[in-house]
Amino acid sequence: MKETEVKLGQLVLSTQGRDKGVLAIVVEKVDDKFVKIADGTVRRVSKPKLKKIKHLKITEDLSIEVIEKIEKGQPLTDGIVAKAIKSFQELEGENV
Repeated sequence: MKETEVKLGQLVLSTQGRDKGVLAIVVEKVDDKFVKIADGTVRRVSKPKLKKIKHLKITEDLSIEVIEKIEKGQPLTDGIVAKAIKSFQELEGENV
């Protein structure tokens, strides 16, 4: 079974675990089955959550600002991640 392709900076929705229903952004791809996610508030960028890809609902939304920071090797802050998630929520009316 092939897992859905996940990209850095992609908005995801947790479907399993204590963080079920939480929107987050992929900040690191570990391997084909795991990624690390952060939401900038509860789950900080400094300590992202290791999550199985199959426990995430992958959206089409990408945060260009997050992607640019990661690619340039610049520090990614909780504020940037939280702002990106808030922007997506406002655009989608929180319907992900």
